[in-house]
Amino acid sequence: MPLELHIWGPAFGLPSIDAECLAAVAYLSVTLPRGSWTRLAASPSSIPHPLPALRDNESGRWVAAGFDSIVAFVRAKATTDASITDLDVGLTPAQVADATAYSAFLRAEAAPLLALSFYVSSANWIAATRPAYSRILPFPLTWLEPPAIRASYAASAAHLGVSSLDTDNDVSDEDGSHKASSLAAALHVFPDRIRKSVQQQQQHAKPAQTAATEAKPAAHSLSMAEAASRVHAQSSSQTPEATVPARLDEAVRSCLSVLAEQKGAKRTFLRASSTGTDSTDSTDNTDSQASALSLVASLTSLDCLAWGYLALMTVPDVPRSFLRDTLWRHHPALAVFVADVRAVCFPGEDTALAYTALVWTMTVARPRGRYANPLWLRTLHGLVHSVPGLSGEWVVWLWRRLRVESDDGDDSAESSSDPTVARWQRDMTAARWQRLVTVSATMAGTALFVGLILGYRRLPAFGSRIVVYRRAPISFAGLGAAGALLSVL
Repeated sequence: MPLELHIWGPAFGLPSIDAECLAAVAYLSVTLPRGSWTRLAASPSSIPHPLPALRDNESGRWVAAGFDSIVAFVRAKATTDASITDLDVGLTPAQVADATAYSAFLRAEAAPLLALSFYVSSANWIAATRPAYSRILPFPLTWLEPPAIRASYAASAAHLGVSSLDTDNDVSDEDGSHKASSLAAALHVFPDRIRKSVQQQQQHAKPAQTAATEAKPAAHSLSMAEAASRVHAQSSSQTPEATVPARLDEAVRSCLSVLAEQKGAKRTFLRASSTGTDSTDSTDNTDSQASALSLVASLTSLDCLAWGYLALMTVPDVPRSFLRDTLWRHHPALAVFVADVRAVCFPGEDTALAYTALVWTMTVARPRGRYANPLWLRTLHGLVHSVPGLSGEWVVWLWRRLRVESDDGDDSAESSSDPTVARWQRDMTAARWQRLVTVSATMAGTALFVGLILGYRRLPAFGSRIVVYRRAPISFAGLGAAGALLSVL
């Protein structure tokens, strides 16, 4: 394939677990011809550029990194290649300004909400996000990178003030009602499925309850059924998401309301559909094709970016689905937008669309070759970052010099026919090796210096008298007559 799109791996039934990577996949699926590009599952430690990143497989150069950079690259290619489509062509200056503004809005407002849902919420992290990263990353990176990723996303959402969703660090006191009995306190820490099973036992045992049981209201004499009922009711209303409903609901609704207002009755965010089927679901195959073509014709880069964020709010099935619930309750048109774009960009086998130019099926591979950092180096990077006090700017500096490829690198120095370019590439390679030797020599010198210091501390003080204690040798004279006899021999 001429172009390689490096993205976070698939999760939740979507091509990627990252919103920007989803946007890049959706954008390339409708702008580049089928077969001209492929996607590869990667992580930030595997390549020298942030994800999503686009690489030209023929020249070996990284041509774009980030969604905006990919859009700019495709837009430049569309001016010389008729097979490439520029989705933003024909936009008015006002629409271009709106696209820039709403793109910044998505990154500033929608991204922290996704961080709350997938990374800050302990229930969603344990049940959905953490297992997804375990399937994406190779061992042993599954134990190194996810905690750092979660900490980074949690920091990006700290300004929302709803850190109580992270119950891993919740050391607040339990409510007094949770301590009504030892059984209630024990059931309170059990998973939901166990509490539900006990509640089912309560429902079956309720007809058999006697008046004598009801006459014992003391807290210490609660039955298992009563304790389960009380704890289940309290636990359902005391989840971390329920303790901060006002602030969380306000943040979600304020973000989605802005997007819904911009979309309005249109199928996309900037352009109106060229047909009159914006709100009609036709069952005819011809109408379905026309509807799909109309949607593709009205898509822009902003629609792809918005789809990436909204898809992660709508599609994943997580235990605490406050994003999906709020979206469906107040702005169902945004969910319809996600379904429509997903149908035309990633049609499944059961899709009724016959427009084969929209079909996009590719296998997800892992990056290999000189441009990909080896697993041992990625593991070393994760280990260093996991040590308290060692992660920082100097580690980032060291990583940029030890990784396989520099920021402006080209791993095909021999392929250039220009003597000037070839000489420049050789100089860059020599400079990288010189930096590597310098860093290695510095680390070796530091280790030697530390070893000398430790060895010096074990030496005695200079000028002090050295006292050597030796055991007196045993001679035959000390053995009496036997010793005299043996000495003669």
